[in-house]
Amino acid sequence: FWRLNSRLSGRTLVKLIDDLDNAGKPIALVHSHFFAGSGGLPYLKAHRGIPYVVSEHSSALTGLNPEKEISSAGLNLAHRVFAEASAVLPVSSFLAGEIRRRRLPGDLTVVPNPINTDLFRPVDPVNVLRIITVARLTPVKRLELLLRSVAVLAKTKPQITLDIVGSG
Repeated sequence: FWRLNSRLSGRTLVKLIDDLDNAGKPIALVHSHFFAGSGGLPYLKAHRGIPYVVSEHSSALTGLNPEKEISSAGLNLAHRVFAEASAVLPVSSFLAGEIRRRRLPGDLTVVPNPINTDLFRPVDPVNVLRIITVARLTPVKRLELLLRSVAVLAKTKPQITLDIVGSG
């Protein structure tokens, strides 16, 4: 559903919700990622009373990523979406601070990206030191700092490995 939201107007979202209701599949809450794909949600809330929350990950709100400069229209959209959201859930305290610095409204609660510790845990934490980073490979991610840090650690922990996953 959230993928559709970025391409649909508020009226189309209401129609989709009506179709789901008529099929016996009512929607109690919408959870969207990124304000940019959530423009129809305030309309949906106003016309069907369905609350929504927005998990916010966008570096466009930080001003640190020159590849993602946010326009005044983007800020207006963020303002409208955040103002009507039941909760805005930035993934870091830094991002929450940047949202406040831009004077965007919303009930903010920081919710970091989760890690499934059943899937991701050290096999032998005494003898293995493995670091994995998953990110866009762009300067704003500061991967050169990670590489320098691992090089320093490798002097005393020769068993260290680093996996970098991403594109860019």
